[in-house]
Amino acid sequence: MKKVMTRAWEIAREGQEQFGGNVTEYLSESLKLAWAEQKEEKVYEATLPINNDRLWVAEITGTHPRFKLDRQFLNDYYLSDNGYYKVFDLTDGIYAIKGSNRGGQTFFKVINGDAVEIDYNQAIELAKQMDNIEVAA
Repeated sequence: MKKVMTRAWEIAREGQEQFGGNVTEYLSESLKLAWAEQKEEKVYEATLPINNDRLWVAEITGTHPRFKLDRQFLNDYYLSDNGYYKVFDLTDGIYAIKGSNRGGQTFFKVINGDAVEIDYNQAIELAKQMDNIEVAA
């Protein structure tokens, strides 16, 4: 929802710059456009068995001075079909998954609804690229 609202405000500001007036005048239509974009976006559904309480998935949003990777932890929903599972809907981006007490994190890059496993160093490099894009903007 936050992603849709952020995109709606971007679209509304673009309309204001192009046609003038108050940005709020464009918000209703920009919300419709943002929701349409969201519906077109392909999603990878990560379904993970619950083997402990420490299972999490986080989107990598850039670098962090202390933890190396800045993360936005995602909400899940549960499935009960011959066991319990946590399900996460992942759109295009970089993700870290922690699935067990003993194991480390696994990193994935999601593109157009397909997930590809990447290693930690690749995740760091992609996070640095995200930081560079934000600085340039």
